[in-house]
Amino acid sequence: MYLITNQPFSYIARPWFDFGQGKKNVLFSSIFYYPVSYVNPNAVNIISFNLGDPINGHKKVVSICAESANLMYMSERYIYLTSYSYENNQEYTKIRKIFVWGNYIKPFADGKVQGSINNQFSMD
Repeated sequence: MYLITNQPFSYIARPWFDFGQGKKNVLFSSIFYYPVSYVNPNAVNIISFNLGDPINGHKKVVSICAESANLMYMSERYIYLTSYSYENNQEYTKIRKIFVWGNYIKPFADGKVQGSINNQFSMD
């Protein structure tokens, strides 16, 4: 199971998780970020856990700095997050591609295309 949250960064709060043993902060040094400029940086947190054994099974938390995610689509192996930007009176859709396989979660690629997406079902 993958649970995805999207929260704005602030200078006081940082991403954290609690798997039943108390609150643990995500270290800033372990947050992945794309080498681009951000207009509205958010912490996109991806939590993976096994539904068959959610308490004792393998769990993982990955935090990614990205623009506020507008739409999300997931295929068998990838999560796609989108956000919008405007440059020179043109609308662009930024796409973040994240590889997932069990507890292995790795940002894979990012890019942008001109235009906007109708809905998450248009992304496949």
